[in-house]
Amino acid sequence: MPALLLSTHGLRPHGRLLVRVTAPEWQVDAASEDAADRPEVQRRATIAASEGATVLLGASEPAADRSSAVAGEVIAMSAEPKRVDFAVEAAVAIAATYGVVSTRPKVMHHSNNVVVHLAPAAVVAKVATLKKGEQAGASTARELAVARFLAERNAPMVPPTTILPAGPHSADGLELGFWTYCRHDVNDELDGRAAGRSLAALHKALEGYPTELPPFAAQVEHAAAVLADEPLPALPRDDRAFLADLLERLSARLDTTSLSARPLHGEVHLGNLLAGAEGLRWIDFEAACTGPLEWDLTGLPDAGVEVFDHVDSSLLALLREVRSCCVAAWCWRNPERAPELREAAELHLARLRRRHGRRSRGIDV
Repeated sequence: MPALLLSTHGLRPHGRLLVRVTAPEWQVDAASEDAADRPEVQRRATIAASEGATVLLGASEPAADRSSAVAGEVIAMSAEPKRVDFAVEAAVAIAATYGVVSTRPKVMHHSNNVVVHLAPAAVVAKVATLKKGEQAGASTARELAVARFLAERNAPMVPPTTILPAGPHSADGLELGFWTYCRHDVNDELDGRAAGRSLAALHKALEGYPTELPPFAAQVEHAAAVLADEPLPALPRDDRAFLADLLERLSARLDTTSLSARPLHGEVHLGNLLAGAEGLRWIDFEAACTGPLEWDLTGLPDAGVEVFDHVDSSLLALLREVRSCCVAAWCWRNPERAPELREAAELHLARLRRRHGRRSRGIDV
């Protein structure tokens, strides 16, 4: 099959996409156009629950001996094949313009983003499919900037790739970045204390980050806006009112609490920590922010929290409830998009109902 020549700059067709090419000319195997076949296998993400830690979403790829992919096949995790297919096509197409040809792309995770391993290359693409335009571009750029800063300081994290320009890249309204593939086993049981030590090392590397990051409170405000303004058809009206009221009261307590501010990962949970061959490695810096240490500790089990000195236990308890409200709000936006979103949505709502019931006054944390 003859090679396809993609010329410098401008928009060029690639499958169903128009890809903006900004690199020098590359000779690309035209077979890569057919690499993103429709998803054929459904795989669930893991939701890891631990007592005392906020339960969040996490997903990763199985060990090589438990995964198999025929060339050209894509392993998808749940519904919405068109959205996933389009993201995979964009990742494959842009990588191909830089000479990286993926013949068996594998979707590792998708919820707000589609994360695809561009096998056989040791490259992972993270494609923003829900955020649009400048918002998506700014989020991807910030995540890559934070990751580059951490990589330069040898932090325990998965860095952007150096096999091709990491980005951010654009294709037909999608924004994406490219990352180093970290082989790991989704079934590895992570040690809580080891996770805490790894997070402490990450925090140390984040000290002195030179660019302004959004405050953690922006995440809380976004969750409140979701509960106030978005349709949320899957969330019963009384549950919606319960979550909105609880988050409002929790936020009021935060407003009267003295809070420190330091650079944070922003979305700490064990699903964002990979047990790679060289040790534990953090991923997903899209929510990097500033705030109190305790905001990041909400996603650690108690054994991990014990690694840190001078933890405000009262603030940690309050922020765990806030985080749980936020995750519930985000997951109820469209719980049918992926099974793990439905499970997390129901889990957080049930947890908050057990702890706070239907009371309209008073907060027990």
